[in-house]
Amino acid sequence: MKRQSLIYGAVVFAAVFFVGWITGMGGSFIPNLGFSALMGVFAAVCFSLVTRFGGKG
Repeated sequence: MKRQSLIYGAVVFAAVFFVGWITGMGGSFIPNLGFSALMGVFAAVCFSLVTRFGGKG
């Protein structure tokens, strides 16, 4: 993966984690951490796919 997609995934992880933690809607610490990590990985993969296949046609 490119560096940009890893940064995007890390930003998504941090945003989802802190919103879930601050609002209390993320559940306890471990499920919130796990869900945030999964969403960060998913966002990084999606970003990588979009930048690879989304070139100017």
